[in-house]
Amino acid sequence: MPIVKDAADKLEDVKQRKGVEELYKEGIDHLKREAWRQAIEKFKEAISLDADHLDAVQKIEEARDQEGLEILYIRGVGYASREAWQKAIEMFETILLTDSKYRDAAARLNEAKKQGKLQTLYEHGMQRLRAKQWQGAIERFQEIISVNKSYRDAVTRLNEAKKQLQLEKLYNRGLDYFKAKEWEKAVRAFDQVASLDKEYKDVITKKQGAEKQLQLSSLYSQAFKLERIEEWEDAYNLFQQILSIDPAYKKDIPGRLARADKRRKLPKLYEQADAYFADSQWEKAIDAFAEIVDIDSRYKDAKAKLKTARNTLRQLKDAYNRGISCLQREEWEEAIESFKQVLDLDSKYIDAAARLQEAERKMSDSNKFTDQQPEAKSVSPGWKVPVTAVLGAIVISLVTMVINKFLGPLSPWQQVWLILALLFILVPLLILINLR
Repeated sequence: MPIVKDAADKLEDVKQRKGVEELYKEGIDHLKREAWRQAIEKFKEAISLDADHLDAVQKIEEARDQEGLEILYIRGVGYASREAWQKAIEMFETILLTDSKYRDAAARLNEAKKQGKLQTLYEHGMQRLRAKQWQGAIERFQEIISVNKSYRDAVTRLNEAKKQLQLEKLYNRGLDYFKAKEWEKAVRAFDQVASLDKEYKDVITKKQGAEKQLQLSSLYSQAFKLERIEEWEDAYNLFQQILSIDPAYKKDIPGRLARADKRRKLPKLYEQADAYFADSQWEKAIDAFAEIVDIDSRYKDAKAKLKTARNTLRQLKDAYNRGISCLQREEWEEAIESFKQVLDLDSKYIDAAARLQEAERKMSDSNKFTDQQPEAKSVSPGWKVPVTAVLGAIVISLVTMVINKFLGPLSPWQQVWLILALLFILVPLLILINLR
């Protein structure tokens, strides 16, 4: 019986070993097919039958390592597909620490790093776009495109950033020109902005403002040139146009407008003044020429004619007044001469012609009276002298008698002094009587 039992045990042992080997072989087959979980299960069964099966123990560890790597790999691929590049990098780096040649983990790691860098650059580029940091955005997107031209919408974003940078530069350049009052350059800059993007900031308003200032500047320049060549009517119209566009444009415009308004009227005013001058309307001519000279002292010959008119009027008044005085004193010849002088200067001056006729008539009448009484005229000087002498003697005698009566007799010397005093008074009176 012991022999039979030993034979049975041996047979059972052989069967068990055969089963262990079969399990081990199946496990190896699973390993080859990278069916790690199934391989592990087979190796576990083999070890459960033969705990000393070292190859099974070794293979189960290998299967477990490969299963762990596969899990990491699957996770890495999953993270990569979701563009979670940093986590994918961690998975692949862990794999390669264990097996540097595991599948394509190294290539996937490099791709993950590349994509991670691109993703970071893209995010930074988008941040700078949102912050309107156009140059920084351009640099990020250019770096992306140098690695991968088709990465997301990097090309579109790059073009957008370039456009915005161009718009910003043109707009700021326009503002600088605007501040410097270089209106034409400002208009060109704002026009370039508007051609790229009409909605950019307030570019349309700025452009219109620059165009308005350019127009005003051009009108002012033209008006200034017209002033210099004394084209006052056109200058006046331009200043009016400027004020209609912008009443507050330059403080000197109202003054220049008023000046141009006065000067544009000078031709007509001069024509009127010259007509007064020609018609001998001296006071009106003086007023008109004075107004002209007040506006422009160098205008034609206005100043000279003003002087002539004033001198002529003064001579007329002097001669006329002298003629009137002579008439009043019955100095007919002097009166006639004065009124003739007046009429030589101005044939229509007041009533000078009538006064001349009056003086001539009165002188004629005086001459006729003199012709009718020639004797009286010839003896008149003769009788005035003795008569005045007799009257003087009578006056002296009467005065002497009165003094002697009331004051007493005078001494000879007192009488002499009295006579001299009376003569001192009477002689001038007697001379005047003779002259009359």
